[in-house]
Amino acid sequence: RIGNPPDNSGTPRDAIGRNEEEYLTAAAAFLRELLARYAEKTSSADNTHHTTNGQNFQPPAATKGEYEQFQQENPDSGVIKTQVFTARRTYPVGNAQVNLYKVFPDGVYLIDSQFTDHSGQVKPVTVPALERSLPETPGDPAPYVSYRITVSHPDFMDAVIEQVPVFEGVTSLQAVDLIPAAAAPVNSPDEP
Repeated sequence: RIGNPPDNSGTPRDAIGRNEEEYLTAAAAFLRELLARYAEKTSSADNTHHTTNGQNFQPPAATKGEYEQFQQENPDSGVIKTQVFTARRTYPVGNAQVNLYKVFPDGVYLIDSQFTDHSGQVKPVTVPALERSLPETPGDPAPYVSYRITVSHPDFMDAVIEQVPVFEGVTSLQAVDLIPAAAAPVNSPDEP
């Protein structure tokens, strides 16, 4: 029932204030739990991992020489275009930092870093790709090159997308759905 419930002080307005605060606190806790469950489901389904700001694992950096050698060994190219959204791809997120990496056995190499525009997009990036004519037989490596994309914005949880495939002569569109930082799960004092 909505209205002016009386309280012990006899001031209905004070009671409304306390009830609204309790309601909003409970609603915020419910939304955090719901979004955490959503993040768990989407992370396993699309190679996206969400973390709270600044908690991305940073492996050792690969050298520019490793990347240049990789480029020489793979002269063909493909394109990656990233778009950043929130609310299940309903609203674009502007001013999000998008980093594109190539993962090597001994580390990662930062290929490109851009900020999204007001429509949540960055400029397409041309990257090395495997030759289109490579055969696909069981046991052979995948006929594409994969990359890592990280997205960060102060108002949202960071996102890491692993194994982004790129094919020769193809523009790969990578949509990233960010979760608001306010909805991030809150650790209790007993949790690490």
